[in-house]
Amino acid sequence: MAIWENKFTTEIKLDPVFAALKSLISDGTITEMISLREYSPTKLMAVLKMNHQTFIEKCEEPWKFSTEHILLLSYIIDIDPILLFEIIQKESLNHLKKQAGVYLDKIQKKK
Repeated sequence: MAIWENKFTTEIKLDPVFAALKSLISDGTITEMISLREYSPTKLMAVLKMNHQTFIEKCEEPWKFSTEHILLLSYIIDIDPILLFEIIQKESLNHLKKQAGVYLDKIQKKK
């Protein structure tokens, strides 16, 4: 597991919503990014600098989250970003297989 070596320190306590997310992601309770909608999406949107529609779209199609978004969220809630990447990878598998199939079909047609 990766640990944030240069984690910011502050006198401000972690927001209870983010503390809950840290726990739920770390213990495997949250297994889909769509679940983030249930935990103060307004605060998450503010951190990620997204409007409501964009946030919902990315939660529904998590492969669209940028690396910056994943790293920022993991940094704010103080978890290993690999945990988020693993959730996204599992959710993205069918989409990626479909995209790979389209590419392979295109290559086959050229032969």
